[in-house]
Amino acid sequence: LTLNLRTADADNAWDKAFGLGFNLGVYKRWEHFAVGAMYKSRQWSQSFDKYPDLLKHTLDYPHMARVGVAWIPREDLTFTLDYEYQAWSKLPVFGDRVSPSGLRSADVHAYKFGVEWAATEKVTLMAGLSFGSIVVDEDHVMVNAFNPTIIEQHYTLGATYHLNEHHSVHLIYARSANNKLTDSGRGDLFS
Repeated sequence: LTLNLRTADADNAWDKAFGLGFNLGVYKRWEHFAVGAMYKSRQWSQSFDKYPDLLKHTLDYPHMARVGVAWIPREDLTFTLDYEYQAWSKLPVFGDRVSPSGLRSADVHAYKFGVEWAATEKVTLMAGLSFGSIVVDEDHVMVNAFNPTIIEQHYTLGATYHLNEHHSVHLIYARSANNKLTDSGRGDLFS
């Protein structure tokens, strides 16, 4: 739906836009500790040709930064702790007020904890927790109804079976904790 509460003129037609960005990362490991950091630039994209009535801005993705540490008490056991920042509010389509076609998104701060255990030479088991802030506030829930960004917690379990030196099979289970957000009625336009 456009801000005029009608379907876009393109009526669900396929469109394409090319984008560009870059990633940088560093990692250093010692015997019992490791540190890492990464930066992902803003992912710039072209405008969609068929949807000027729906999107007044390009659909870029935000720059991100992550830093992490690992503790390796034994060769078969690793604990990790990461912090991640995603700059959603800096992008016009996400950060602007609703009236000029923004979604009024907030930046994300997430903390992640993981453990990895090499149970045998062939089997590795993993588990993780992620706790993060949400990009939608209670004044802009309705305009973000199709944007599933209200999850604050994720839980993961995984197992890897190493077939040989070059091939592995992975089994992963991820679960997001239920979260409910109600629009306050104090926001822009759709609230």
